[in-house]
Amino acid sequence: MSEYTLLSDEALEEKQVYTDLTTALENAADCYQLELTGDGASLTDLAEAFPQLPRLQVIVIREHPNLKFIPKTLGLLRNLQYLEIRESGIESLPANIQDCQHLTDLVVSDCPNFNIFPAALGNCTALVYLEISGTALPTVEDAIGQLNQLEDLNLNNNRLHTLPETIQNLTVLQTLRTYGNFAMRIPGLAFSRLRALKTFDHGVVQFEGSNLDDVKTAMPN
Repeated sequence: MSEYTLLSDEALEEKQVYTDLTTALENAADCYQLELTGDGASLTDLAEAFPQLPRLQVIVIREHPNLKFIPKTLGLLRNLQYLEIRESGIESLPANIQDCQHLTDLVVSDCPNFNIFPAALGNCTALVYLEISGTALPTVEDAIGQLNQLEDLNLNNNRLHTLPETIQNLTVLQTLRTYGNFAMRIPGLAFSRLRALKTFDHGVVQFEGSNLDDVKTAMPN
């Protein structure tokens, strides 16, 4: 697929937001933002449309409980920067999301069937904001530690019991949210190394295997 120049935030704001696939495809040469609400677009529709919309930088999909998967053709969208999926039936994300190398913001929220943290997300190293909230996610993969540009991590209201030690590699992380999970066990030494952390929004937390003083030093005021 051909490479297209990324628009700046200012230029992107001036572009139309397309709200149905038919119109988006008719205007593919000028389609940079796609926002779909409701279950009008099927998995097949999306799979066929994505390769024809290579300029897409923003995709929002909302209120689509019948959508069980995001098609693998998502990986063809090399300019994708923002992906938001809310209130859908998806269980995971395709492994080739790692091919979206410009992806800086990813939101999966209020998707009750979502239960797999794809290890391939660890290769989306441009991510600055990652939100997986209101899902059935039981674990976070070690690969999250590869997201060395991540500044904001929202894991509220899932089914998590712990976080991996690799969170210590998130050296620029400023905001961590884990509220609304089970009683969380967090590796204390790894947490104490989050030197850039400014906000920690959490419920019941137990720090493991570390001097409590080290944890207190890392805890934001």
